[in-house]
Amino acid sequence: NKKTAKKPSVVMLESIEHVGEAGEMVSVSAGFFRNFLEPQGKAQKATQQLIQEFKNKQAEELAAVEAEQAAAQAIATALSTIGKFVVKKTVGEDDKIFGSVTAKDCADSIEKQTGKALDTKGFDIPDISTIGVYEVSVKLHPKVTGSFKVDVQKE
Repeated sequence: NKKTAKKPSVVMLESIEHVGEAGEMVSVSAGFFRNFLEPQGKAQKATQQLIQEFKNKQAEELAAVEAEQAAAQAIATALSTIGKFVVKKTVGEDDKIFGSVTAKDCADSIEKQTGKALDTKGFDIPDISTIGVYEVSVKLHPKVTGSFKVDVQKE
């Protein structure tokens, strides 16, 4: 006639290694919940209202991620529609440019034409040492990459 220990369902408020992530519903031993999780404010007993709040929160986060991806896709479409952005550089002999074309140069050129400021970290620029047209890609979102041409001209 053994007693089986009840494991209460709790909603994690903070991520704890080997227990669960924030917002996740987990079953833990009653003592662990009563003595550690609850006093430190790391978890709450799972009530219908709390479960519903977390579902709503997850839905909002998912919608925000989808909206961000859609915005990145719109920028990628705009970049490919415009197609070519002009970067002017000082040129020496044999059409060799002084310095190099940087991500900032490309971002400034895009901002001038579209009005959208892009983060310079995502640019993948080839080695540009002479004037001409080069293919450049930019990572706008983990799932969205835009590509366009950069026309390097004499200043």
